[in-house]
Amino acid sequence: MFRAIFIALILAFFAFPRGVFAATVEPPIVEIQLAPGMVKDGNIHVTDDASGVSYTAEIQKFSADGEDGRQAFFPVSDISDPVGWIHVQKSDSAQNVYSYHVTVPSSARAGGYMAAVFFSPVGIDQAGPAVRARVGVLFLIHVTGKLVHDVRLSSCDAVTTHKDSLFGATLFSSFPTQFVTRIQNAGDDIVSVSGTIAVTDLFGRNIRTFDVNDLGGRALPHSFRQYVTNWPWNVQPFAFGRYVVSCRVISATGDEPQLQEFSFWVLPWKVVVAFSAIALFVILLITRYTYRRRV
Repeated sequence: MFRAIFIALILAFFAFPRGVFAATVEPPIVEIQLAPGMVKDGNIHVTDDASGVSYTAEIQKFSADGEDGRQAFFPVSDISDPVGWIHVQKSDSAQNVYSYHVTVPSSARAGGYMAAVFFSPVGIDQAGPAVRARVGVLFLIHVTGKLVHDVRLSSCDAVTTHKDSLFGATLFSSFPTQFVTRIQNAGDDIVSVSGTIAVTDLFGRNIRTFDVNDLGGRALPHSFRQYVTNWPWNVQPFAFGRYVVSCRVISATGDEPQLQEFSFWVLPWKVVVAFSAIALFVILLITRYTYRRRV
C-alpha cells in the first residue's frame, strides 16, 4: 500500500506543471490610426506574480472567428500585413516593459488590419503544459485613405433562456431574457457600433431601454458581429399583451442611424391556467350551492 502511494506521488509530481504563471498586459488593446508612411511608438507593460520571468514576443495576424467576437489566429509563419509592420523589443531591463514600433508602408492599402502580440514566458521551469500559456495584446490598425464604409443592421431578435417561447420569437410566456443584434460590416475598416433597444407596451409606454454593445466590441472588416443584450428575469415587470421593440444602431464612422422594429406577445399561460382553474372551481362551487338550495 505504501509503495502504491509513493508511486502515485511521483506520478503526480511529473503530471502537474511546476512552472505555472499568471500574467497580465497593459494595455490589452492598442488601437491606432495611421496614414500610409506614418509610424507609431508605444509601450506594453507585462506584469506577473513570479520573479525572474522574462518573455519572448510573437506576432500573429487574426480575423473574425464566428460572430461573437472571438479571433481566429493565422500561423506564425504567415507574415502578411500587418505582421511585418509591428516590431517589439524589451525596453526596460528592470521591469517587463516592451516597446512597440508600428510602421505603415507608403504603399499600404486603406482599411483595417488586425494582429496580436503574444508574450510567452522563458527562464522558468518548462515542465507541464500550463507554462506555455501566453498573454497577448490586440493591435487594431486603421490605415486612412479611400475607404468603403458599409455597416448594416442585419437583424434584431428577442430570445429567451427559459425555454418558454411558445411560437418562435413571437410569443413568450414571460419577457425574453436576451436581445440579439446582428451587424454586418461589409466595409474595409474596423468599426465600433452603438445604439439602443427600446421596449414599449400596447399603449406606447416605454417599459425599458437598453444599450447596444455597452462593452465596446468591434466589428471586423467583411464579417458579421452579434451583440447580446441581457434582460435579467429577476428585474422584469409582469408582462401581458403585445410589445414593440425598436432597435436603433449607429456606427462610429458617422453613417446614418439604422432602425428595425419587431413585435412579440407575452402570454403568461401558467398564470392564465391557474386563474382559469380557480375561476372554474369557484363557478362549480356556486353552481352546486345554488342547485342544493333549489332542491
